[in-house]
Formats: sequence, C-alpha cells, structure tokens
Amino acid sequence: MNYDHLYIHIPFCENKCEYCAFYSETSSTKELRQRFLTKLETDLSAHSVELQNLKTIFIGGGTPSALTVKEFEHLFSALSKYINLKELSEFTIENNPESLTKEKIQLYKKYYVNRVSIGVQSFNPQFRKTIGRKASPQNIEKTSNLLKESEIDNINLDLIYGIPGQKLQDWLADLNKAVTLPISHISAYSLTIEEGTLLAKNETIVNDDEAVEMQLKGIAFLESHGFKRYEISNYCKNNQKCLHNDGIWHGETYLGLGPNAASFDGEKRFQQPQLANWLDGNPPGFDIIPRIDRVKEIFMIGLRTCAGWQIDQFEKATKTKLKQIYPTEIEELIKDNFLKETSNHIFPTEKGLLYADYVATELL
Repeated sequence: MNYDHLYIHIPFCENKCEYCAFYSETSSTKELRQRFLTKLETDLSAHSVELQNLKTIFIGGGTPSALTVKEFEHLFSALSKYINLKELSEFTIENNPESLTKEKIQLYKKYYVNRVSIGVQSFNPQFRKTIGRKASPQNIEKTSNLLKESEIDNINLDLIYGIPGQKLQDWLADLNKAVTLPISHISAYSLTIEEGTLLAKNETIVNDDEAVEMQLKGIAFLESHGFKRYEISNYCKNNQKCLHNDGIWHGETYLGLGPNAASFDGEKRFQQPQLANWLDGNPPGFDIIPRIDRVKEIFMIGLRTCAGWQIDQFEKATKTKLKQIYPTEIEELIKDNFLKETSNHIFPTEKGLLYADYVATELL
C-alpha cells in the first residue's frame, strides 16, 4: 500500500513538562541518539515503497529541535534518500523556542520544511513556570521572527488555557500577544490533567465553567483577528490548515516511525513500542476492532472538524453507506441541534463542537 502521511516521533526532551502525558525520554546521550537515527533510517528503507505518494511529513515529539544540527542533517539526509521532499504538500517540525537556532532553520529550508510548530503554551512567566516551560517570552518572539526572516511563514503556536491560577483576562492576554506575531496558525488546547503527570498533584485546577468561558471568548477573539476555527482546537489564517492533521481527521492513512509512534493503514491501528524495545526491533502493538466500529470511529473523528464530512467522501473512504450504520442516530443529533445536514454534507453546529464528547458517545 501507499501511505498518505508520515509521522516521525523524536522522543528526546531536556525535561518533562508538568502537564505532559506524551511519551518522551529526558536522558539521552550522543550514542543513544545515533542509535535512534540509524534505526530510523533502517525503518525508512524497509518502508520506502510505501512512502512514494506521501502528501505530508510531520516530525513531533518529545522535542525534535533537541537534535543537534549534525543529527538533523543525518535525519533529513535519510528522508531525502527515500522521499522526494520537494514534492510534499506540507513538511512540519515541532520545536521548542529554546532549542531552535538559526542554523537549524537554515537546514529546514535546505530540506524543504515549510511549516514549523512552536510549543509556547503561555507567554506569562508565572503560568510557564506552573507547567514547567523554560523559554522566556522574549525568546519566543525572537524565534518566530527568525522563521519569518528565513521565509518559513507557515508557523503554528501551541497555546494552553485552563492552567491552574489562570483567569480569563490572562488567557486573552496570551491570545493578544500571539496574534501580533508573524504566524498563520494557532492550536489552543484546554489543559487536561492526565494521571501520572507532575501537574496531577496540583489541586487548584480551573473549573469547567471557567474553561468553557475561556474557550468561547477565545474563539471570538481569534476569529475577530482573522484566525478561522476549523477544528475544535485549531485556527488558521488564509486557509493554512495543518494538512497532515486534517487528512488524519478524515480517515487518511499514515505511517508512524520512531518509538511510540502510531499508524493507521485504513483498517488497523498499530503503535510502535517505547525506545528500548523499539531499538531492539520489537514489533508494534495492534488495535484490532470490528470493521463497523472502525468505520464509526473514522466518522466521529471527522466531526471534530468544523467542515465535518462530505457524505460521498466518507462513503468512498470507508466503502460504507452512512445510513446503514446510523439509521436513526444522526437524525436525533440533528433534531437536538448538534449536527446539520445538507444534500451531501454533514457537520457539527457550534453546540456540537462544544459537546463533541457527547456527540462521539452517541455515534460510537
């Protein structure tokens, strides 16, 4: 088969942020990173035939920008052996502002990286300290300007609201700062306190009513500044959506390489083991469920986007008639104003986006 998208997981981080539940390794050596890159190149070679029609690459983590310039050269050189990087519609790398340098940006340009995502979370020093972020707000601004000067103008900022102690005016101040920067995209996530994270011990969490108010006021603020909402937590200018994520939300296939990276081949989901087992060549774990449940899952994930589904697009992707799997459920959600439907289009209302978890429960 040919995958639509490639995800590469770089697991290395200098430290574990207080809120983070993503898989990462906080202690690495030059030798370990070299083993990682060598194994990654082996995997790229093994899957090279399946990567000939890629639309996008997304390199995430962890902290990809924790790699040195020489290590990035190794990674990009390996990618360019098997993939025509120039022909990609989108090539994204996640970065922390404290580890992104002018030299790395120049290397990004050399290998056709055209989208950069910066982990900001908050510009407020107090809240950055609460969630364990290190870079200064000044460094964040400097980084976004460096990217713009290098003619990488598709820039995303990750922001979080609902940080312990944060109030509505603090959240709006973060958004106000963000929209003054030369960026095209904002991902604005409600903080989820995951079990096992350092922040899980903090009891001063923002209540649900405050978080909803932050979300609703944030949506209005961003849209008034030209950032159109296109998914529950994502906003863009000039239709510069994240093509990688938008494809995945609509059931397209993706291969995940690197420790803990997830994949979807159109039917099965599977996930690579963590670093030590991945380096030893252990196989991925598979998530195998009945076909009808997978089809429902694909439909539900697509409804997290504001555009929802073109019905013929969904039926072609899944080879399934929508009315066969939802004889009454969709009609009930339309009646209750969670969904809207036209002749060939079904999409969530504002109420449906706000109560997306409820909609998902009704559809699964």
